[in-house]
Amino acid sequence: MKLAVLVVVAVHPPAHRLPQRAAIAMGLKGPPPIPSKHFVSLTSPGNLTEALAGAASDVVTVVKYQAPWCRTCRAMAPLLDRQAKKHQELRYFSLECRRDGKAAGERMHKFFVERGAKGLPFVEVYRGDTLLEATTVAPTGVEAFSHAIGRAIEAAQRARAQLELASGGAANRLRAEADRVRALLGVGPADSVESVPLPPTAAPRLDRQGRRRGGLGRQAVAARHKAAAPVLRQQRRGAPLRGATGPRGKRGYS
Repeated sequence: MKLAVLVVVAVHPPAHRLPQRAAIAMGLKGPPPIPSKHFVSLTSPGNLTEALAGAASDVVTVVKYQAPWCRTCRAMAPLLDRQAKKHQELRYFSLECRRDGKAAGERMHKFFVERGAKGLPFVEVYRGDTLLEATTVAPTGVEAFSHAIGRAIEAAQRARAQLELASGGAANRLRAEADRVRALLGVGPADSVESVPLPPTAAPRLDRQGRRRGGLGRQAVAARHKAAAPVLRQQRRGAPLRGATGPRGKRGYS
């Protein structure tokens, strides 16, 4: 007589195939985070605020709002990574909404609602801390996402050109002021003395007692002064300075 034993094993389906409330009721941790090679995951809205506050006006930042239980978000992740790979000079961040009953998850869900992320994945494009684009990226809207990044890059390039123009104007004003001061003092350009060829000097060395030997000695200093003397004489303007008591006599000032 044979005894048959029937063993019943309860196997839970994968967490990403279950509704969110059912996964929480069964004690599962929920679906894993959505992997990405370019989007840096942020844990709180405060981190995003700090990242945008410190961004320059010519820096483009892309923020992706997603949820681990969203199948569209998982399907769109490789496509958005492919677009991000084309413009690796930009900054990419992501926020995940995980409503697991905890306070952090509820705060993140409230932040998603405030930002208007009704459909996921939701993408925002910033230039500095200024919002330029905000839209839901559907599987057929990857080209629109690419065009939004292109417009943001053009805006950043215009801002960078304006900054360079402003900095160049300030440098020109400082250069003109320096030339005006040199003209008042009767001094030539600052680079005239530097262009005088100077004799080479040996590097200093230390002997056994730690004393300095060689290097820029008296003869080298005299040679440098002698080489620069003609240029210094050319820069002088006006009559030579004289003593307040008149020309010098044989026995001092008369």
